[in-house]
Amino acid sequence: MTWEAAQRRRTIYDAKHGEAKANDPPPLVRAWRSIVAKHGSLPGGKAGYIYVIKFDTGAVKVGRTSRPSRRVSEHDRACRPFGVEIEEVWISQPHEGYANSERMLIAACSKIAEQIRKEYFRGVDFMVAVDIARTLDGNPL
Repeated sequence: MTWEAAQRRRTIYDAKHGEAKANDPPPLVRAWRSIVAKHGSLPGGKAGYIYVIKFDTGAVKVGRTSRPSRRVSEHDRACRPFGVEIEEVWISQPHEGYANSERMLIAACSKIAEQIRKEYFRGVDFMVAVDIARTLDGNPL
C-alpha cells in the first residue's frame, strides 16, 4: 500500500478536522496537531489520558499517557521499520485516575480478545475497545 493510500484510510476519532487544502499536511498529521492543540500535556502528572491504537496488522494497543501526541508519535515511529502503520487512534479526555482506567481497559480487553503482550490485543474490534474506554473516561477535567 502506498503512503498516500494509507493516509486516506486513516481515521482519527474524536479529533477536530478542518478542510484540506492542496499543500496541507496528511490527515494523520493534521489530526495530531489538533490533538496537541486540544489536549497538549498536563502539568504535574495529576491527570492523563487513556488511548486505543489500531495497527494495520489488526492488533490493538491500549495504554495511558500524560502526553498523547508524543506517545502516538512514538508508536508510529517504532512500528514503521517493520512495515506496520497506525490506522486508527482514539484518545480520551484528560481525567484523574487514568492509571486505574488503563488497568480496567486492559482487563476488559483481555476477556474478549487474545492478549499478545500486556497492552496489545488480537481479535478485539477497535470501536469495541474505544466504547469500553469511553465508559472508563471518568472525572474529566
